[in-house]
Amino acid sequence: MFYLVLGSCVVWVCLLSYLLAIDRQVRHLQRRLEARRATSPERA
Repeated sequence: MFYLVLGSCVVWVCLLSYLLAIDRQVRHLQRRLEARRATSPERA
């Protein structure tokens, strides 16, 4: 039973860290897109 609880905790920690990493990458891409959008009218 202890190993089952330990394994499920490890899986949850891995899943949460994976989701946080994806969220961070998405926010970074959104910032880059917003910056590109803000600078594109000045170029044209």
